[in-house]
This record gives sequence, structure tokens and C-alpha cells, in this order.
Amino acid sequence: MVTVLSQKCIDKADIASFLSCNPEGYVHIEPSIKNVNIIDLGLGKDTVSKIAGKNYSVNVFNKNFNPELLLSLKSDCIVVTNGIIDLSDYETIKKKLMKMIRKKKIVGFGFGNKILADAARGIGVDFDESEKLYGCANFEIDMV
Repeated sequence: MVTVLSQKCIDKADIASFLSCNPEGYVHIEPSIKNVNIIDLGLGKDTVSKIAGKNYSVNVFNKNFNPELLLSLKSDCIVVTNGIIDLSDYETIKKKLMKMIRKKKIVGFGFGNKILADAARGIGVDFDESEKLYGCANFEIDMV
């Protein structure tokens, strides 16, 4: 038998007790890795390096992302990046973001913050913790 523990449980767990209950088994310690989905509107190399340096599990999507797929994936948050898009894509991206608001924690920065704020206004939602929306001018890794 295998006992799986998250890193959060280790502080409170007595591994020796688990092993004594099952002397032929073992304990597996599951790492606490954040899962981040990124909607890339022009992600720069520096931002990729910051995220990679944090040892996150990352999925990167382009402007043609599928909101249903993003919502179905296990993630701690969705990040909408800074970047440049055509005006013809703006409304499409905004409508897709509107489908995800309140369902997952969403962080927007730079232009991603502006389009996320516009999507939130489109459904009468304010940026605050209760609505799972966060915005900033520059990417802050600690917001994830």
C-alpha cells in the first residue's frame, strides 16, 4: 500500500506512524507545484523566465484560447499577459474572458489587465478578491 501526502500535510504528519501501520508500504510525498494557465497576448522572455524560475506547471495558450478548456484544466490561476492584439481580436478575447470570470482566479497585467477589466465591466463585476480578479500594471509573480 502507498500513502500519498502533500507537502502541506508533512508539517502535521508523522511519517513513522504511517510506515508502522504498513511495514511493506511506503510514503510518497507529493510536491506542492502551482498550476498556471497563461493566455499569451505577447509574453516576453523575461516573464517566461520568472514563471519558469518558480517551478510552476504551466500551460500557455494564444489569443485563440478555448475558455471551456481553460476552465476544465486544473489550475491555481489564469494569467492574461501584456501584449499587442488586433482590434478585430479584442471583442472576441473579451467575450471569452467574460465566460471565465468568477469561475477561476484570473490575473491580468499590462494590456491583459485592461482587456480583463473591460470584460469584467461588461458583466458588471469589480476587480476584487471576492470576484477572483486581480490586475496590475506589471507582472508580479507573487500574485499567482
